[in-house]
Amino acid sequence: MPISPDDKDLPDNKNIIREPLLPMGGYKGPGARMVRNQRFVPTMYNTTDAAGKPVLGIKLIPRSGRQDATIVLASDNRTNEAGIRLAEVPIAKIKNPRLLNIAQIDEQGKGLNKVIMQSRGVVKLVLRETYVMKDGSKVTLVTDGEPRKARVGEIDVPVPLVAIKKSGGDKDFYDQDV
Repeated sequence: MPISPDDKDLPDNKNIIREPLLPMGGYKGPGARMVRNQRFVPTMYNTTDAAGKPVLGIKLIPRSGRQDATIVLASDNRTNEAGIRLAEVPIAKIKNPRLLNIAQIDEQGKGLNKVIMQSRGVVKLVLRETYVMKDGSKVTLVTDGEPRKARVGEIDVPVPLVAIKKSGGDKDFYDQDV
């Protein structure tokens, strides 16, 4: 998850401004919790992306507790999904607003079958999945927020992974900022 390296978030050499999810200073909340699939334990870490800018990472480690732990992937659906929750997350201000089609909902959260163009920040996220094969080799799949065209013979096309930010934040059902 991109962290704002400073209050200016300057454009890169292609004049693209990286949209940060977290403000300068990063995340200082109570930590990551698994909400789906307790076979994993989330571990948070700070690092930098390919451009040398700060990011917050979350690594899922099989519950055995060993850093080099592995878990067998079988067709029993036990490892198909995992859900993580971060509480008390500050969200960085939008640096590079875009007009997007946003589905509208009523006060109860039900869809209104209506879409309105609204300004939002689009944060590119990166997901890395590393698999250890029977022969000991490792295969890493990356979903990185960049849309790609399918290559000949390719079965799955990576899906861009993004978070959408709203200026001013959202309100919950009690009209409180979230």
